[in-house]
Amino acid sequence: MSLQSPARIHLGSDLLVDSQTWIDGILVGAYFPPWPSCPDILCNSQSRIWVGVSYPVAPEEQQHVKHVFRQLSSGAVRYDDGSIRREDTLYHGVNEDIHFLEIIWAPEKADALRLAQLSDDIWFYPMTDSHVNRFIAFGVTHIDEILDEYNLVLPSAFPYPLLDVRRPA
Repeated sequence: MSLQSPARIHLGSDLLVDSQTWIDGILVGAYFPPWPSCPDILCNSQSRIWVGVSYPVAPEEQQHVKHVFRQLSSGAVRYDDGSIRREDTLYHGVNEDIHFLEIIWAPEKADALRLAQLSDDIWFYPMTDSHVNRFIAFGVTHIDEILDEYNLVLPSAFPYPLLDVRRPA
């Protein structure tokens, strides 16, 4: 899923092949998230649709993650700074010192947070850019295993156009 505006999506395993990949014409490399965190699952409990992921953000990482957030597509990424936590939020009862960065790929409303601490996330960075915090896309591997383990399904349609992913022939 593209993290730049406008958000775009790609569903397939071709990003996992160990060779050069271009996303939207940019040569990218796949690495860890820009801060030490493993995401949890955002879902709709009634439809069982996997809506997105939520990264907890510890106080010592918040300034860095807010900087990251400002670069990303506002349609696909949300930042919860804990300032308006109410009983009807996903993070009710979570310490307000912990913030959350959410990446959303489904039009359904997330009404449940499943603690998963996924290690299957990938962040794609440009290979030719000296900017350490420039992000091109985000991905999740082993989707079928995650769907099975948490009894979830993907949405029937995504609210974003297709992402241009190319590999050399």
